[in-house]
Amino acid sequence: MREGHVSALVGRDAELTRLVRLANFAAQGQAGAAILFGEAGVGKTRLLSELQSALPGDTVMVWGHCLEMAGEQMPLAPVHEAMAAAVRRLGRDAVRDAAGPYAPDLARLVPQLEVEPGPVEPDSHQIFAAVGHAFTEVAKTHPLVLAVEDVHWADRMTLDLLTALTARMNGQRILLAVTLRTDEPTETAVAVPAVGRLTRATGIPLEPLSPDAANQLAGALIGSDDPTVTGRLVALSGGNPFYLEELVTAHGGLGGRSATLTATILGRMRRLAEQTRAMVELVAVGNPPVDYSDLLAASGFGENLLDAALEEARAHGLLSFTASSPIRFR
Repeated sequence: MREGHVSALVGRDAELTRLVRLANFAAQGQAGAAILFGEAGVGKTRLLSELQSALPGDTVMVWGHCLEMAGEQMPLAPVHEAMAAAVRRLGRDAVRDAAGPYAPDLARLVPQLEVEPGPVEPDSHQIFAAVGHAFTEVAKTHPLVLAVEDVHWADRMTLDLLTALTARMNGQRILLAVTLRTDEPTETAVAVPAVGRLTRATGIPLEPLSPDAANQLAGALIGSDDPTVTGRLVALSGGNPFYLEELVTAHGGLGGRSATLTATILGRMRRLAEQTRAMVELVAVGNPPVDYSDLLAASGFGENLLDAALEEARAHGLLSFTASSPIRFR
């Protein structure tokens, strides 16, 4: 969410400083791209929200979200959303003037412009040129931050447009900021190489909060710095801010369940291969932590299949283990 945060930002000073610096550079004509990456719930959207609060008043920040629709993709959904946001912020006439001769090419993508579409539906190259021209012209009067969330769900056309946009914005007052989950291996297979091609891109990794920062956040959320309480919450959350906040809101965080967190975990389970789901269920029944040898015997998978299932579950952020430690849930 972009607003309504209950807690203060904790443990992200260095990342926010880097992001603000990139935005300041962009405002001076040093265009760039920022890639915020990390597991779900680690605070990528929150960091962008803090950036928005820190921007000068003349800077325009528009948001677009890539969407997962029952496994389907919506081509250029974040571009449509961002352009519509620009219309709301600057007004229809200003954005239509910025589009200039490309306005008819944008008419179908951005009906809010109220422009008569061209006689022929534009191809992807024409759309890329039109979007790039409009954003470039907007940035001449207002420094522009284009935030595109969840690019792991982006369609190929959106990824190509972002690549084309960064390639042509040299000297422009534009910062592209994208968020990317690293715990969605299936979805990121296409997105990661594409995002890696963004010109002038700076990666900003977000790891789970350190124990000190997580304890600080837990204390702020529950109004207590009792380490026997905050320590338990931090251990359960693994330092993930989203998990931590959900645990706090679920019956005080101890023994209760968060419907949102439950839905998140079940969503990850549904993405697993059938044998991996069966293995995760065995771990749960085994009252983790579970020894590898016991899981091998109980599953009947054989080492190669079990190893593959364990790696898939770990990649989806469900299990944690090392070569010398037992298997437990995140």
